[in-house]
Order: sequence, then structure tokens, then C-alpha cells
Amino acid sequence: MIHAVLPRLLFVMVFTGGYVLLTRDLHPKLLPSLILAGTLLLTYLVNQSSFAWSMIRYLLFVLIYLGWSLLFLNIKPRYALYLSVFFVILMGVWLGCIQVLFELIGIHHTALLILCTGLCRLLSVVLLRRYCIEISPDRDITVSEILLSLFPAATCFISNQVLFEFVNLSKDSLPPHWRLPISLLVLFFGASAMLVLIHSELFFKLNRLQTESELASRQLEEQYRLFRQETENNERIRALRHDIQNHLHTIEKMAATNPDQLQQYVNDIHFAAAQTENILSTGNPTLDALLSTKAELLTERNIRLKCYVNLAGVTVFSPMEICTLFGNALDNAIEAVSEEAISDKFIHLSGGITHHHLVVKIENPYAHPLHPENHRFSSTKQLNRPHGYGLLNIEKVLQSHDGTVTYNTEHQVFSMVWMVPLA
Repeated sequence: MIHAVLPRLLFVMVFTGGYVLLTRDLHPKLLPSLILAGTLLLTYLVNQSSFAWSMIRYLLFVLIYLGWSLLFLNIKPRYALYLSVFFVILMGVWLGCIQVLFELIGIHHTALLILCTGLCRLLSVVLLRRYCIEISPDRDITVSEILLSLFPAATCFISNQVLFEFVNLSKDSLPPHWRLPISLLVLFFGASAMLVLIHSELFFKLNRLQTESELASRQLEEQYRLFRQETENNERIRALRHDIQNHLHTIEKMAATNPDQLQQYVNDIHFAAAQTENILSTGNPTLDALLSTKAELLTERNIRLKCYVNLAGVTVFSPMEICTLFGNALDNAIEAVSEEAISDKFIHLSGGITHHHLVVKIENPYAHPLHPENHRFSSTKQLNRPHGYGLLNIEKVLQSHDGTVTYNTEHQVFSMVWMVPLA
């Protein structure tokens, strides 16, 4: 009795622990994990070892993982289906492959077989999580991606299971010169199923990264183009202010020789001077242009900007990096402060050099709950397009300069602090 029950309990532990380990980033709890184990154990109550029942059990596993994921992981249905089938195929091919290998090298030890399959299953999950599969609550997957990945993998998996069953049923009657090729076919289809899963996931990840990179690059290039244009405009305005002495001489001459045009000339100077009233001087032309660009949007949304930043003498960042750092931070802050639930709409921007470090702090109130994951905050945008690159791009720039960023969410105020060594 113990010899019959123990292997089933070990299989349930591996199938439960493996899936919980695979979805660890989605924060499965202890009680849901116990529920998953109990549900999987129910499928072993039927004392059947036929091929048909084995395939039915795998199908039940898929349905159990799917339902459990939707209940406890709060992920999208297609992604839950993808993870469920992905995991069942991955788990299923190991038993047949290792048992065939044992048969080929003449090992007949049930406990060793169970131990090896369990270790290989769990190790494969660890390696895939580390190097291959992307686990994220924001991830979705298309129907075409499911078909591209799971259909060929499932075909290889079923072929692996059918050939494995054929080897078991005909082990006493199959000629020796046929046994080796068919056993190798079992290994081939098992390896093919795993390779399809791995390479399709790598292909999806590469496509996502390429799309994200292209979108982020276009966004930054467009921002930089606008900021360059704004910088040139501001330089012209500064030149106008520097030429005020010439304007005064011109006014004196016009007052004496051509008073009719004097009023128009004075009005033009007033208009040009008005354009400089909201320009903030931070010691960095690119940041000045960026703040000037955002000024109209801030005024339109009744957001107060308090800026106490001095970047004079700071050359560690390129103009593009200034756009990335401050542009993304301000865009995130403006979006958060624009919520109707926020009555006191403000953004505080402060920073300067302290003990050979550049320290910058941005503060703004927020209304939506923030969800820190892996020391980052997931986006609350409800958009059917890629998003959430702002903080990631900021962190990449800071890391390239050995800088750090910390976040704080006390008293419904989100604050971001950068620290970058200058020496």
C-alpha cells in the first residue's frame, strides 16, 4: 500500500511545487498552494495506469492549473492557459524520457526513477525561469503565439507519450533491433517538445524587447527633437534680453524721429519679454527647454511646479540622458497628479551637488494604489499597448553611471530620489 501511495504523493509534490515555483513572481500564497496540491491529489484517486487515463490526467492538470491561476494569480486568461499547457508539457516529457534512458542503460529502480524525474522537472523550471520564460502579471499572449508555441509542442509531447506507451506494451515482443530506434524516437520527440517551448518563448521575448526598444527609441528621439527646438527658441529669447541696451537706444531714436512706430515697437518687446517669464534656469539648457515645454501642460492642468534644481557644472549626463531622466519622471508625475481625486496638484523638483554626488528628488501626490514588484512599481495604465518603460529607462541611465534610485510612497506622496557619483 505504501509503495503504491508514495510515488503518487511525490508526483503531486513535484507538480505542485514546480508550478508554484514557476509562478513565484505572481505571489502565490501558502493556502492556495495547499489547495492546488489537494486538487491534483484527487486525480490520483482513480487507480488506473492505462495510456488513456494518463492523457486524461494530463488534460485535468491543464484545467486545474488554468482554474487555479485565474483564481489566485489574477492574470489574463490566455496567459493562464499558456502557462498551464507549457508547464504540463514540460513536466510530462521527463518521465518517458528518463525511463527510456534507464531502460537503455539497464537500470530498473523505481525509487531512483522517481527521484531523477522529480529533480529534472524542478531543475528545468528553475532554469527556464532564470533564462527563458517571462513571468509577469502584466503579460498577455496572443492566440497566434499560443498556436505557434503550444500546438507543435503538444504534437511532439503526444508523439512522445504514444511511442513511450508502445515501448512499454511491446517490451517483451519487440525485436531488439527495433527497440533502440523507437526508444530514440521517444527521446527525440520529448526533446523536441522542450525545444519548441524554449525557442518559442525566447522568440516571443526577443520580439517584445525589440518592440519595446523601438517604441522607447522613437519616443526619446521625438522628445529630444522637440527639446532641441525649444532650446534654440530659448537661446533666441535670451539673446533678445541681452540686446536690451540696443532696444533702449532704438526707442530713444524712434521717440525723436518716428513716434508713430514707437508704440508698435514697444508692444513687440513686451511680447518677447513675456515669453521668458516662465523660463526656469537650472544651469542645464536641455532641462530648461524640457521644463519650458512642460509649462503649458502644467498650467492647463492646474499643476503647481516648484523647481529648485541646480545642474550648473554637471556634465555626467548627455542631453539625451537628461531627456530620459527628467522627461519620463515628469510625464509620470503629471499623469499621476492629473487624477480628479487629487485636490492639491503639485510637483516638487529639487536637486544639486552634495558631497560629490548629484542628488535629485521628485515628489508628487497620487491616487491609485501602487504595487511594488521586484523593487519597481507596475503601471496602472489601462491601455492596450506596451507601456511602463519610464521607470525602466530611468533606471537604465542611472545604472550606466553607477547611480541609484529609491522610491517612497508615504502619506500618499510618491517620491523618487536619484543619486549619481560625480567623482
